[in-house]
Amino acid sequence: MIILDWIFIGLIVLGLIASWTSTVTIIIAVLLVGVFLRWLAKKNSYFLSTPVNTFALITPIKSESTDATKGGGGVVGVLHAVPGRMIDRSSPDPMAWPFVLGVETYSILNFLLLHYLGIQFIGIFRYVRLNEIKDLRLHREANSNTYEVVDRSKLGTPFVFFSENPSILVKDPETKGSLKIDLAFNLIVERTLPLFSIVRVPDVHGQLTGMVRNAVIGITCNYDAEKLVGGPNGQKIKDDIVALLKSAAFIARVFIATGITIIEVNLIDVAFDEPTRALLEKKKRAEIEAAARVIEATGERDAKLRRIEADAREVEAVIMRLAETPGAASIVSAYAYRDNKTVITYAPGGEMGLILPSSNPQATPRQETPSPTPATTTAIASTRQAASTSATPTLGPISQPAKAGPTPKK
Repeated sequence: MIILDWIFIGLIVLGLIASWTSTVTIIIAVLLVGVFLRWLAKKNSYFLSTPVNTFALITPIKSESTDATKGGGGVVGVLHAVPGRMIDRSSPDPMAWPFVLGVETYSILNFLLLHYLGIQFIGIFRYVRLNEIKDLRLHREANSNTYEVVDRSKLGTPFVFFSENPSILVKDPETKGSLKIDLAFNLIVERTLPLFSIVRVPDVHGQLTGMVRNAVIGITCNYDAEKLVGGPNGQKIKDDIVALLKSAAFIARVFIATGITIIEVNLIDVAFDEPTRALLEKKKRAEIEAAARVIEATGERDAKLRRIEADAREVEAVIMRLAETPGAASIVSAYAYRDNKTVITYAPGGEMGLILPSSNPQATPRQETPSPTPATTTAIASTRQAASTSATPTLGPISQPAKAGPTPKK
């Protein structure tokens, strides 16, 4: 009995070992198959690993280049990996298959392949079409004021992005004046009709650029270039341009012509071209220099007027009062002698002589008040005229020296 028990236990262990071995074998086999299928998907052979937010066109004949006349055949299907979108294949015309909101439905096999291996089954005698996608971007150097168009086009790519961010540069649109400007736009678009946007319109970017340019000229032709760049209504004009490009009518025209839908439009720059910019900078520099010269001349004029007014006040408050003070001549003579050590009195017969300090090289020079200018004389006369008409008594005019003449006969 004990021997039979051990035999029974041994058979159970052998069965478990055999079962475990076959399970491991199956698991290893499945993993190897999965690796092989993913390797085929990288080759775009029978299986396809579509990157996120892209789609691929399936053809019955393999294409070696983007030249549609050298193989490829017609498009028999569209595979994609666009989150939240599905392709409406209800129309018999593949050109009219749009992306709509929803989730694609797959067979059980394709569901397992897509969710566990990240690949999709293309089919036997099915290949991925190679495409030429134009992609132009705007680029500006750190020390530059203008944008340049950089070509990042993709040649021979099997995958096309569903949503894109193209850049459009509208160079020298028509304006009222002779100055030239450039307008740079950034757009967000979606290829709503995937087949139409690639096969029917090979150069979507060129078509879109032309339509945007015509729409922009419809507004810029009514304004001067300077108003668009720095005028008081410049921002309003820019807003009008963006509003036109985002209008339902313009979006519908673009969709009918290209199969793409405009989602967002941004006007990132409005600037003069380089020759115009240099000309305006030269003009602005000249205006600034002229304004600086005017300010400098105005300052000099104001300073001169202040000096004249100060001289006039000094004459009114000091000289005129001194001239009418008894003994003024003696005071002036004393000051002159103190400063020059020598004086000359010129008295041609008047009551009050004119004191002329003589030059003495050994004496310390005295800081002289600048000689009155004609403007000073005019200011003195005006001041004294106003003083003579005032109600408050003022000093009288300076008495002029009496002219020498013949003595009247008795």
